[in-house]
Amino acid sequence: MRLLLLLLLLPLAACSPTPRTVTIEEVDQAAVMGRPRAVCRGLDMADDAVRRFAAEKIAPNPDPDLQACLCAHVLRDGAWDAAVLSGLEGSERDDLADCFADLLDRPGTDRPDALVEGIAATRAPAVKARLQAFAARPGDDRARAAAVKALAGPMEPDRATFLLGLLSSDPAPAVRAAAATALGGRDDPTVAGALRTAFEQDAAAEVRFAAMESLGGTRAGDLDALQCQALLHDPDPRVRRAAILNFKGTRSERAIACLRERAFSEEPDGEVRQALLDTLKSSPHEGAAAILCDAIPFFLEHYVKDDIPQMIPGTLITIAQNDRDWPRSLECAQKAHARASRYDCYGRQHIANWVRELGGSARAPRCPKTDGPTAIYRQREDGTIERIEPGSARPAGGGSGDAGAAQGILSFE
Repeated sequence: MRLLLLLLLLPLAACSPTPRTVTIEEVDQAAVMGRPRAVCRGLDMADDAVRRFAAEKIAPNPDPDLQACLCAHVLRDGAWDAAVLSGLEGSERDDLADCFADLLDRPGTDRPDALVEGIAATRAPAVKARLQAFAARPGDDRARAAAVKALAGPMEPDRATFLLGLLSSDPAPAVRAAAATALGGRDDPTVAGALRTAFEQDAAAEVRFAAMESLGGTRAGDLDALQCQALLHDPDPRVRRAAILNFKGTRSERAIACLRERAFSEEPDGEVRQALLDTLKSSPHEGAAAILCDAIPFFLEHYVKDDIPQMIPGTLITIAQNDRDWPRSLECAQKAHARASRYDCYGRQHIANWVRELGGSARAPRCPKTDGPTAIYRQREDGTIERIEPGSARPAGGGSGDAGAAQGILSFE
């Protein structure tokens, strides 16, 4: 009897009027019960989350009515609907992605770069051909660059040829850089040669940076020499950093010699210094361990000034050395401490504390930001450092003046 009643009610449910408003839960129920008009209604809702969810439910459903419904909702108030497009992320349906891709051919389409990124995120097979055609036309440089980046991955020779043409001759640096990125990972002599030429001859730093990053995955001839030139002499820190990181895990004598020269040449950019420390840590070559040991005095003398190294990016070479070659850590620290007269107060303080941490003996000076009433740092329970908000620290015992470090302040005595 119950089964019969259910069978009688199902047609009524299918014929039920379309609600004026729906929630996520109601869209979900409608999708389960096969009520496409209610699912479609979700695309009309003001709530972005409801429209996104409705698109997610439509994406795997082959119902042609739902396909037509979604394509009728690509625009909302005259602009493309980002919530609906985001609901198609990961979908491989060309028919749905094409409805948004058609907007690329419409003059005056808003936010074309974000539209390109959203279309690329659908992973529909036909999308790359649409994006290549878009990138080939004059237009918004950021949108064209986004389309070019989306062409990365396995590709036919004609697409690689297209990207090589953009890399060599497109007037927009952003597009040339995107082409260099999209060509990354292709172990092809022609690609490697083009990337090398872009690195050596392109005046735009963003193009040289992208070319250097992509060169790391190729077999370009004499790549060590090219990367060495970049990490030592390129004026853009992004390029220097990319060249250094391309040496991660290196066993090359030439690379180690180049990294040593970099370690003992002043580097103003903290991210570049940190890339150097990370790269040296990653190398199994004994020369890399030696650099980390030998360069401690240079880092303390040239970079640890007016503040503790925890607050200066790319200066914790003592930690990097310990991570790479801990049995020699005390020896390296003591050698660096022997040259402490060359360091700023914070450099002397850091190396003395490090010697003591490793079991040696050293006396650390007091420095204004870590001791006494002017201290501005506190050590958390997990050992990390935080700044103290003005007025929140009080000298130990509630006194004033030189009564001692505030409670919880790092003790550097």
